[in-house]
Parts: sequence; structure tokens; C-alpha cells
Amino acid sequence: MNKRRIERMIPLAVEVLRNENLDLPDEKLKIMENDVIKPAWRGQLASFGATVATGGLLAAAAFFDKQGNAELDRAELSKAIYRVMKKHRSEQGQNTLPKANLNLLDFVLDTFVKRPSDKQGLKEEVLDAATALKLAMNLFIPKPENADAAESQVVAKDGEKTV
Repeated sequence: MNKRRIERMIPLAVEVLRNENLDLPDEKLKIMENDVIKPAWRGQLASFGATVATGGLLAAAAFFDKQGNAELDRAELSKAIYRVMKKHRSEQGQNTLPKANLNLLDFVLDTFVKRPSDKQGLKEEVLDAATALKLAMNLFIPKPENADAAESQVVAKDGEKTV
């Protein structure tokens, strides 16, 4: 984990989550809706790190590239991680990520085949991007599920709630 890199990636992760400064307008992610991120996205992102730790980067990238039976489209997180890495490398003057519509899995596969000596560095960079996304998600407080019910309740003078 590179704390400085994560700190530089957090503002980029916020841009990615907000769908700002996109290369193509039809690339919008579906992670945030009305400036709110569902708590389930945080859980999926946490499971990404655990999957990398237990199964390796390639297995995690492959698992998150497909929807499967998950409640949320895990591929959106894979895209978000890839975009944070792409923005960070661009900002650092390292335009080594392909501009084509590659995703994280394609990039990991390409790196493992063409530059196997870069595996560990890539793993750390991917985990740093995932960490930056997780920290950036903390900026968007999820609305409690029963907030609408709480807003419609009025407290009477005697302290009892009425509708």
C-alpha cells in the first residue's frame, strides 16, 4: 500500500464516482445515483480486496468483470478501479494504459502476459485504486432506508410520534 498514491487517487476517485471528465459521454458508471451511493457498493468493494488477497489479482479481476448472481453489477466497480488508475497514470505523465475500451480484466491479462515482472506492482496499484474508491465513497453519505418514514413523523408535545 502506497499512502501517497492513495491520497493522490482519492480526488480522481471522486471524479470517477461523479462521472466527471469522461472521455466518452456514454461511459457513465451506475454506482452513484442522486449523489448517494448504496451501502452494498461498499461491501462489494471490500470483497474485491479480500478476493485479491485470497485468490490473486487475476482471479479477482475475472470475478468482478462478470455480473453473476450479485445484487449489483460488480463490473461497474471493475470499471471504476480501471478509470481511477487511468486518470492517475495520466496525471503522473504515464499514459501506459490503453485508450481503447479495455477493462481491468483485459489490462491485468495483458500485463501478466507481456510484462510478468510487473505483476506485484500492478497488484499494489490496483489495490491502491480500490482503496481510494472506498475512501471516496465515504464522501457520499447513504440515505438511511427508513428516512422517508422518519421525515413523515411528527413528534407531539408529549413526546409520542404521530404520522
